[in-house]
Amino acid sequence: MTSENPLLALREKISALDEKLLALLAERRELAVEVGKAKLLSHRPVRDIDRERDLLERLITLGKAHHLDAHYITRLFQLIIEDSVLTQQALLQQHLNKINPHSARIAFLGPKVLIPILRRASMLPVTLSNSLKVAAPNLPIFLIRWKPARPTMPSYRLKIPAPVP
Repeated sequence: MTSENPLLALREKISALDEKLLALLAERRELAVEVGKAKLLSHRPVRDIDRERDLLERLITLGKAHHLDAHYITRLFQLIIEDSVLTQQALLQQHLNKINPHSARIAFLGPKVLIPILRRASMLPVTLSNSLKVAAPNLPIFLIRWKPARPTMPSYRLKIPAPVP
């Protein structure tokens, strides 16, 4: 450390470590892509909960040997694992779009808000923030009223128009 600014040398070391961490994270993401390709070929699901649990347990044990808090390791690696899962899901979606480019695959993750009853028209554009993730985000989404399951509760179905070639 220099006598002029003792923090400067320490901060430079931290910056060098940060750069190494970023390079390692990029390398890990490249490996996640390769894992995603292998899962695609073997028709395995993207998420492997048992593998994630075993990985976290092993990393927590290793982290304790380095005097790192288990919660810190868990939070950090949950983010890293989630990035790997999202990377693999994007790869799978690209593959599915190549197979059938004129269809949009959606995943309904459950409503975060109640959808109000639509009274004005039978077809209205809607936005369902974060409760609906669409593979083709530029397509308009419509809720269309159809036969109610019960007379007091109208039912809706999603309509996603096919993209114009």
